[in-house]
Amino acid sequence: MFIYVDRKKDLVKLQLGEYVSLGKVEAELKTCPVVENICVYGDANKAYTVALVVPNQHYLEEIANNLGIIGKTLEELCNSPQIEKAVLQELVEQARKCMFLYILYYF
Repeated sequence: MFIYVDRKKDLVKLQLGEYVSLGKVEAELKTCPVVENICVYGDANKAYTVALVVPNQHYLEEIANNLGIIGKTLEELCNSPQIEKAVLQELVEQARKCMFLYILYYF
């Protein structure tokens, strides 16, 4: 028996009236080399979407090496503020390449 799990609605109208295709955002951001997998969530009561990102371990280690961070586990890399900042920068650059109007992020 197969169970197919997917969104009921791909298009979400945000609080300020902007329509966002969650699947399109996911597809575009998934082309970023740091992203292994991504899930974008939108709530009609909010003015922004949220993305849960599973990082690509190899690329994350490459970023860490470039920052001089060596010998850390994947969990330690994911919890590193330096790595977090670098990954966010990669995602923002990818979003700009895809011509998304704006990117909001909160920590």
